This record gives sequence, C-alpha cells and structure tokens, in this order.
Amino acid sequence: MEDLEPHKDLGQLLLDNGLISQAQLEQARALQKQHEKPIGRVLADMGLVSDQTRINVLRDKLKCEVVELGDMVVPSEVLSRLSRSYAEKYRCVPILIEDNHLVVAMEDPTDIVVLDEIRAEAAMPLHPVVASLDDIENVIGQYPRLTQAQADALRRGGPLARIWRALHPILFLFLMFLPMLLVGLALMHGQNPVSKWAYDGLRHRFDMILKLTLGWALWSVVLWEIDGLLFGQSEHKS
Repeated sequence: MEDLEPHKDLGQLLLDNGLISQAQLEQARALQKQHEKPIGRVLADMGLVSDQTRINVLRDKLKCEVVELGDMVVPSEVLSRLSRSYAEKYRCVPILIEDNHLVVAMEDPTDIVVLDEIRAEAAMPLHPVVASLDDIENVIGQYPRLTQAQADALRRGGPLARIWRALHPILFLFLMFLPMLLVGLALMHGQNPVSKWAYDGLRHRFDMILKLTLGWALWSVVLWEIDGLLFGQSEHKS
C-alpha cells in the first residue's frame, strides 16, 4: 500500500478507466483547489462517482486493501494519533496499531501528500486501507468533542512532545536530588566530611541531618508544585 504509483491519483485512475471525462476531471481539480477536498469527494459532490465506484477502482486497479469497520470501537490512544479536525477534513481515521504500523482507514490512499502528513503527525509507519465513507464517519464520531483541544495540542507537539514526555521523569528526578548532590560536593570540598563528623558532637550531627532533610523535603514540595503548574496541563492534554 505504501508503494502506490505517485502520479496515479484517484482522479487519474477514474479517467483511465473511462468513468469520467478529461473535462470533468479538470473541472474537479479546479474545485479541489478551491475547497481543499480529496479529488474523489469532489467528484462525488459533482454526482459523477459513487462511494462504491471509488472503492471498486482502488481495490481492483491498485489492489488496495478494503476493510469493513462496522461497529468497530477504536481505542482512544489510537484515535489520539490523528486529530479530529484532520480526520474530518481528509476522511482518514486511525483504527489500530499492528506490527508497529498505524493502520489508517482512508477515503483516498492515493493522495501522497496526505499520507506524508499523517506519517509525520503519527510519527510511525503507516498501513493505509480503504473504507466506506459511512464507516469512516462512524469512527470520526467516536472522537470525544470535549477533548478536541487535547488532540490538537498533541498534533502540534508532534515528536518533540513525545521526546519531552520520555525525558520529563528523568529531568524531574535529577532536579529533585540536585540539592543533595550540591551539599555533598560542598562538604567534600577542601575537607573530608567523615573526619569532620568524627569530631563533631552527636547533637550537632543530628541538627545537621535534620536541617538537610527538612530543606530537601521543602525543595521537593516546591519542585513538585512548580512542575504541576508549568507542565501538568500540557501532560494532561497530550
């Protein structure tokens, strides 16, 4: 499916098979530029091509895999790979992750530009398949509208957002233990802390341990609150 002929889009396939005329294709391409719709949907809106004709041509001429989604329920973590606004615009929906590929049911898998955009947004290899518009619409209806801003935020974040989520716990732990590291380096600078403590009284050592513990606990609480204020919202949106 990823080896589709780059110059054989759905419009050209329909023309080659005598299902539309050259004049009709040129008119459809002009409308496509105005409305930014897939060429197949423009031809359908013009009443020239049915949904079943589109499926038949893609299946028979390009050997595209055709799937029937029916009442399939797509997990939210799969839907989040592609924003609802993009799915609605190009009638393409992620339906599952299989063998580390995102399986995307599409109206028009011959659109190389759309394929590249989906691949970049999902940040993983694709396996495009063909589905009926009714099935695609049913999956689009599974997107939770109240969290569309979250899906858009994930899309804008892209690979950088995923890298941040992977590094964030490591960075947080480093900052949490940074004061202890600095105190240890300060004690060791210019003198052996072990020999110093050997001569200090028990009370003095207890006071120092207590102050260090309380100071580190306070730092941890402040760091936790700052992290929640600065990054908590973006983590939830992702």
